[in-house]
Amino acid sequence: MSRASVVAVLVAVEVGIVCLAIYAIGFGHAGVGFGGMQRYDFVAKPVAPIAAGEAPSITIDDPQSGVAVKPSSDGLVHVVDMTNLHGARWPTSSAVPALTVTRTADGVSVYRPPHETFVLFGNSYEHIEVDVPSGSHVNIRHCEGTDIEGITGGVVARSQDGHIGLTDIRGTVDAHSDDGSIRAHNLALTGNNTLSTNDGRIELGLAPGADLTVDASTADGRIVVDGNRVDPDSDSDSVHHTIRLGSGTNTLRAATQDGSIHITTNGAQ
Repeated sequence: MSRASVVAVLVAVEVGIVCLAIYAIGFGHAGVGFGGMQRYDFVAKPVAPIAAGEAPSITIDDPQSGVAVKPSSDGLVHVVDMTNLHGARWPTSSAVPALTVTRTADGVSVYRPPHETFVLFGNSYEHIEVDVPSGSHVNIRHCEGTDIEGITGGVVARSQDGHIGLTDIRGTVDAHSDDGSIRAHNLALTGNNTLSTNDGRIELGLAPGADLTVDASTADGRIVVDGNRVDPDSDSDSVHHTIRLGSGTNTLRAATQDGSIHITTNGAQ
């Protein structure tokens, strides 16, 4: 290593030590530290379980959080805010709003407004877990990635930045990610369904005995059905393929702008 490289490394280490010292001294008593940064601590408050019936409508809207949804063991709606932030933030950075959980006429609403909280010299974790009756209809309006499993009342999911995972879902599915992959396994679909992403791979695994017409397309990638690659119609990067399972009564559109699509029919074809 050259002398200049050694000096650069030593300077970087010293800067890091100074920053940590400033943090420890400047924020130890919730004061103002280097550059006007302020000590910030957020720990979410517990939410009491809610009785909402066997098939409630669950609406979740939390743009900055990852969201996990699964069936509850007692038929109640349980919301756990796992969000935890500690460190320093600029005065112009907003605080994390409290999660609002309310009983609605047909179910439960889980909401946190958009915010921008930038934490330095600490940890930042924004995530909520929602356990619901399996017969619920789940509508996620905004999130930063979601995993949903075991729901039989149908799912609508919108992710602005992050993947969408769907497992053991029954009913109708409408899922879109602005930036992230979609992994959907053991789906038994009815009606008209959509899986789409602007940037990411789609993995689709259907439950045995599917009665479905699947329209799959990618603007830049490949399509593979039960391990067999579908050839493009021309020299372009786009590929379009339609498969019919059973009588093909229900429909599914699977589309990505940038990524491959892998479909497993599980013997339904």
